[in-house]
Formats: sequence, C-alpha cells, structure tokens
Amino acid sequence: MTAHRSLLLCGVAILLPLAAQAQGVSASSSAALPASSLNGGLGIGVPQNTALGSGLVNLHDLVDSPTMDTPPTADQSRQIQFNASIGAFAGYTDNANLSGGSTNTRMQGSPEEHIAPTIGVTADTSRLQGNAYYAPDFRFFNDDPNATRVAQSLAAHGTAKLIDDSVFLNASALATQATNSMLSTYNASNLSTTQVLSQVYSYSVNPYFVHSFGDVATVKASYQYSGSYFDNKYFNTSSNVKNSTSATQSEDLLVSSGADYQLLNHSLEASAAQFIGTGSERNGYRNMATYTANYALNHAFTLIGMVGVESLHYSGVTSGSTVISKAYNVNGPIGQGGVKYAPTEDSQISVLYGRMDGGNSLTVNGAMRAGAHLSVQAMTSTGLTTNGQDLQSLTDSASVGADGALTNGASGSPLRYSLGSGTQDNQLYRLTRSSVSVIYALDRDSFSATFSSNQSQNVAQSTTPGLASTSVLGSLGWQHQLTEAVSTSVSGSYGTTRYSGNTNGLSGTRPMTGATARLSDQLTDMLSAELDYSYTRQRAYDSNVMQHANEILAGLVQKF
Repeated sequence: MTAHRSLLLCGVAILLPLAAQAQGVSASSSAALPASSLNGGLGIGVPQNTALGSGLVNLHDLVDSPTMDTPPTADQSRQIQFNASIGAFAGYTDNANLSGGSTNTRMQGSPEEHIAPTIGVTADTSRLQGNAYYAPDFRFFNDDPNATRVAQSLAAHGTAKLIDDSVFLNASALATQATNSMLSTYNASNLSTTQVLSQVYSYSVNPYFVHSFGDVATVKASYQYSGSYFDNKYFNTSSNVKNSTSATQSEDLLVSSGADYQLLNHSLEASAAQFIGTGSERNGYRNMATYTANYALNHAFTLIGMVGVESLHYSGVTSGSTVISKAYNVNGPIGQGGVKYAPTEDSQISVLYGRMDGGNSLTVNGAMRAGAHLSVQAMTSTGLTTNGQDLQSLTDSASVGADGALTNGASGSPLRYSLGSGTQDNQLYRLTRSSVSVIYALDRDSFSATFSSNQSQNVAQSTTPGLASTSVLGSLGWQHQLTEAVSTSVSGSYGTTRYSGNTNGLSGTRPMTGATARLSDQLTDMLSAELDYSYTRQRAYDSNVMQHANEILAGLVQKF
C-alpha cells in the first residue's frame, strides 16, 4: 500500500469514531450553512458526497465539453439512468461559530459529523430529456448545537414532449443557501461559512407551442410561471427577517424566419410579464416588443441587431409613513447590437451592447476551446432585478453536470447567486454579474483560475445615494492524479466585498480568505475514502473581529 493510501486510511480510522458522539438536536435549533465552505470559485452547484461539498468540479470534463450541451452518443440515448451515493464523515473544527454557531466572537471548537446522501436521475428518451440532482446535507456539531443544520441542495431541468413536434413542457427547480446579511463577506456562490444564511428555493414551469410553416417561418407561443421562496426557519440571528416569496408569470409570442432566408434571419417578439410579490414587485410588470435580425458574415461570424420598445414598472415600498423606496418606471425605446463568434461546434461566444431596463449594458456569454487542453469560459450581464427575480432567472438558465456542478447551460460558465444589497425584501437593484474561468487540463493534472465579480446598486431607495456593493473573488485550483485510484485537489480563494452609499455604518472593505485540500482513494469501484481540510478567514457576524476556522474531516463514500 502506498504512503498516500496509508495516510488517508489512518485519518479515516482515527476520526470516524467521533461519529458516536453526535448529539441529537432538533431541526428547529438548526442554523443554515452552505453545502461547502469553499468550492474553488467554479460555481455553487449541488455538492458531491464529500465532506467539504462540491469542491473543484471535474476540470477535465469542462475542457472536453466547454459548452456543456454536447448531444448524447448513440449508446447513451433513449434511456433513464439513476444513481445514488452516501457519504459519512467525522472530524473537528476549531471555530464552530463561523459554521453557524453561537452569535458571539468567541472561537469555540467542536467535534462534528457529516452525512451527505445524493440522488440523481438523467433522462434521454423520445419524450423526456433532462437531469436532476438532490443532495441534502446533514451536519452535527457536538459542542455547539446552534451550528447543527440541514441544508437542501437541488438542481433539476427537464423538457417533455407532450404532442409530437408541437406542444412541449419545460420545468426547472433549484435549492441552495445564500447569505442575506450586509455584514457577511463575499456571498456569491456561497464560498464562505457565515451565520447569516437563508435556504432559498426556486422553480419554473413553461409550456409552449411551436408550429413551423415549412422553410418560411416558425411560430412559438409560450406561458411561464416562475416562483422563489426564502426560508429563514434556521436564520440564526436576533434580527430575524420574515420569510418572503416572489413570483412572475409571463406570456410570449415569437415569429422567426425559416431556412428560405438563408444568411439573414429575422424575428418579431412580443412579451408581457406580471410580478406577483411584495415590496417593489407588488403590481409590477414588464412589457416588450422587439425586432431582431441576424446576418451570417461567414461560417464563424454572425452580426446581431435588436430594436424595440419596453414598458417597465416597479412599485414603491413604504413602512407606515416611512418611504423605503420610490416607484421605478421605464418607458421608451431599447436596442442592442453585437456579434456571435462560433468557429467550431464546441466553441462559441456572443458579445452584445445596448440599452435596456433604463440603462446601458454589456452582455457576454460563451466558452472557447483553445486546443486540446485549454478552455476559457466567460460571462457578464446587467439588468434590473430583485432577489426573487434573480433567483428565478438563475433557475431557468441552470444546467447540471454529471458531478452535480451548476453551470450556464449555454456556455458552461459557473452560475452564481447572491442576495445582493437589498437583502431579501424584494427591493429593486441593478445587478452586474461577471466571471472568467481558464482551465488547463493535462493527462494527470488540471489547473484552473477564476475571477468573478458582483456589482449591485439600489436604484429606487428614498435615500441618495442608495446602497451599493461590489464583491470580487479570485480563485486558483489544482487537481492531480497520483495513481489510478488516488487523487488530490487543492484550491485557494481571496475575495472582498465593499459597501458604499446608505450603508448604515457598514461601509468599507470586508475580506474573505479560504483554502481547501482533499486526498481521495478509490478503494473499489463503488467505495472511496476521503480526507479533507479547509481554512476560512472572515469577519464574524455582528462583530468587527476577523475570525478564522480550521476544519478537518475524514470519511467514506459509498455509491449504489
């Protein structure tokens, strides 16, 4: 047995007996926490059955298929596949407070146990295509019951053919956790452990009808209902924010030209959306009519242009006689122009610039493969939104890889979610979300570098200037295959969040540092052993004190 395998099995043998010390704590005393304390900056996703959650995604897979939408091979089609596994881990943290424990600045250590089951299904039949991964996360802290929690993680998307070539049904669902405090540090992709978290859920149902008039035109009529819910049941703080919901229903009619138009394609679209919620969403709506033209310069370059009009309304928010935010209205022309570059089937990127939602914005979305080993993924988008609507849009665009990592279905770029500067009371803000990832994969090594940014600005607050926040994060990761059975991964991240405007005393830069290391051994085809370590440094809740936490866990993962 190699030295690496001996070290791993020794760690498992030493730490697993701690599981017998678990104390039974009712769910009502739980505090929510992310599925992972650090994930290398490659997306939130559904965690794998590992002690530290999703960790680094499989970088080789992202390089092999950067757009994440490669059609299944012949032997994969026409079938429904199920998979399941369960991981059991035990270990110790020197600061359960940063894991969601007692709301004080005292660093309290605690043994801990971790159970992580996963259930997955992938369907690819003549009537149904899609996938779903569900992974509840159970953690028990023996010496700090307030840190014990159950986290729900779900990512699912599917399309059903109800009537051949004409009537279809799309459905999506997402569950994860997100920070909701301006005292927390970088909150995109839930990288840091923090006490101030909410369990969030979102879903979308979208029936639509399609009819083709030969090669002349295609008509698509659709209806969509999207909803989101923020559950503070385990919100561990004295200033509890009540649970909140958000929903949007929309109708859309699209007429697009067919093959007869060859290089120049046209489309006309009319859409209407009604907001169903509280705060800024109350009695809100968004109506749009657009004309879009695409002209193919050659096999790789396509010019894109769009013009139209929009009518947008968000309500004002009051509390008694106090005006929290004013109504926000946009009425007038909109337009975008840009280019799509697609040199190969698995490399494409689109760049658009124009005016929408009352402001100018740049939109980038794509994944490019540079040779056999290098992949670059990038995205940026800007728009008016609330936390509920932002979560709904994320659900619609999410795709789940075989390892449960959440990505943009069109580009393969990591998808991130944060509650923004408006916490979760459905305040209106302008959000710009950006990320760039570079992945280099060799036979036994994979390297990644990711930079991401979230910028939000409240646009209708009664105070001027409104609250604004900017969160940035840089991450580096390395995966190495020691032997056919033994592998390692290391990641490190540094991020900051800066607040300005009406911050109520919370202005300034708040840093977060994190690192993880993992050693895993595939003992059999279905059983693996794992030794994990993580480090987090951030500001504790309700305190200006920077705290750090070390955590080590060891365990087994059994597949079924």
